[in-house]
Amino acid sequence: MGPKLDSVLDTISKAINGLGDAKLATDFRSAMDYTGAGNNPVVIKALWKLAAQVTEGSHVAGLNPAAAGQQRPGAGPPTTAKALYPNLP
Repeated sequence: MGPKLDSVLDTISKAINGLGDAKLATDFRSAMDYTGAGNNPVVIKALWKLAAQVTEGSHVAGLNPAAAGQQRPGAGPPTTAKALYPNLP
């Protein structure tokens, strides 16, 4: 995992917190600490793969308006004819 360890642990933590039961999350973390499983790289990799499937990704930033779907700011709505037949001159 190397340099990605912090992001891997953050993803796992989000998944554990997302269980919806604070006591269960606390007990799970206690069990991982007590047994030492939380220090096993194989367990961390498995939890990370599971957590990556159930947690949300990051924000996707948009760029400029799409030429085919949106109008540039300040441009009014198209005429009825242009909306119905966008490829005609």
